[in-house]
Amino acid sequence: MSARECVGNREGNGVAKKKRTKEELKEERRRAMEAKRGETGWEPPEPDLEPDELELERERVVEDALVLFPDLGSESSMHQEMSGYLAAIVDSEWMVDEPEFEAIYFSPPQLLQRYIEEAEAAEFDPASLEELDEEEGANRHAELLSAAIDDMLTEAMAEDILDAIDRLRERLKEDGEREQAARAGLVLDFLETGGSSVMWPRVGVVHALGQRSLEAGWALTRAATETDQIFREDGAELTPEWQEVLEKYPGLVESMAIHHDRTWEDGVEALFTGNLWLGVFHEDELERQLETWERALEHDKAGEKEEADARVEEISHYAASLLTTERVGEMMAHLETLHENEPLDPEEAEFVGLLRAALMDEETVREGVAALVTAFFGELGLLWEERQGEAEWEAGE
Repeated sequence: MSARECVGNREGNGVAKKKRTKEELKEERRRAMEAKRGETGWEPPEPDLEPDELELERERVVEDALVLFPDLGSESSMHQEMSGYLAAIVDSEWMVDEPEFEAIYFSPPQLLQRYIEEAEAAEFDPASLEELDEEEGANRHAELLSAAIDDMLTEAMAEDILDAIDRLRERLKEDGEREQAARAGLVLDFLETGGSSVMWPRVGVVHALGQRSLEAGWALTRAATETDQIFREDGAELTPEWQEVLEKYPGLVESMAIHHDRTWEDGVEALFTGNLWLGVFHEDELERQLETWERALEHDKAGEKEEADARVEEISHYAASLLTTERVGEMMAHLETLHENEPLDPEEAEFVGLLRAALMDEETVREGVAALVTAFFGELGLLWEERQGEAEWEAGE
């Protein structure tokens, strides 16, 4: 992000407010995360198509569906065809074994954690599933897994699933597998246009993705408990425990790499906007740069790009100068216990873990320090907004 974008974007967030308490800031950050995937229920995105294109796409779905339901629309077959329609959606777990889904996982460690948390909330021990009869155990497991999936179903994950189904449908049509292509098309249409967030975890392909991710989470946990080494002593090959996991879940490494990058990017953005507040800088340190930030905003409004960039660069250098080895160590200790004092959601907590890991690794420490500089801008922006709100409140008295 350029200095110009830094000023422009941050200024856009700088709406004057009354002075906010720490609790109000927490609530604002919570609401900001809910805007992405709220507790009231995330709704699937509308298809990115013009009305005419959307109608044409639906006609294609209906045309494909005629392979499965040749009498579609006739009163005599309506009940039978509706049952077939629902069966195609619920029994869509077969898609998970197709190559388009190989690298798509819910984060296995996070999903496992959510699953256990759901069980604890229900005062149920997952280990006791085997003690129940087959049907009751399957139903209880399905309930817990559906709840965990519902918590993990972000907009990005939903888009990955929709994209994979769409690519699968097109490939099946090209291969002449019209019936399977039609089934994939029905699932895609249901998720895009008719599937509420409540229904997503119960759709076969989504539930199967959750099941595979959960099993991978257990496998990773077992491997970690069996050995504290990922690679053999020569560093060239994985230990047998980890090799077994990756052979069983061949797309897992790619999926976790994608998830890692996405979590990092989203986390850095949240730091910049102030939606993720680490509290690693002292207020007096931020106050020293308020005037410089104000000047940067003024230069930006006046179209003086070079001057605005220069002020932002000043702030960046100042923030970086604070990050001595000793200070970074203190920040890492603070981040380790941050979740005890701040209401972090799992995605934020995971990012904080990645940030700590980056700061501890010589190869990634520069990225970690850059993220802390970004955090300085986020905290500075919040303080500036707070002071603007105070000034307006006092002026209005």
